[in-house]
Amino acid sequence: MPISKLGLAHYMRNYDEFLGPLRQQPLRLLELGIAEGDSLRNWAEWMPQSTIVGLDIRPRIAGLDSERIVTYQGEQQDRALLDRIGREQAAEGFDVIVDDASHVGQLTRLSFWHLYQHHLRPGGYYFIEDWGTGYWPQYVH
Repeated sequence: MPISKLGLAHYMRNYDEFLGPLRQQPLRLLELGIAEGDSLRNWAEWMPQSTIVGLDIRPRIAGLDSERIVTYQGEQQDRALLDRIGREQAAEGFDVIVDDASHVGQLTRLSFWHLYQHHLRPGGYYFIEDWGTGYWPQYVH
């Protein structure tokens, strides 16, 4: 399914600006917070040479892992788990990290500083989505 049909066109304008020129390269992308896995499938389609890695607090989704998609279960602030993912999937560092996980400032801060300092390759991109939604009264924690 094309990304624009999933209601992600507003995000993709930004990603296209920064990642569009790189999308045919064999990048390593880590996404924190994968919900049902739709974004991982879309990343794999949009970046056909890349390895896509996902982390979510919920149990892994059966059938989502493939030759180019790898998922892990755990919390975004678990530095030991983040180190394991880095060792196993991007020893030289991730080219792109997308945080779409908790949307809670403290948790995002912990994963950001750890990943930025230890697992983002020099010149790589780090995106944080939906920064403010974790503070909405209707947001489910």
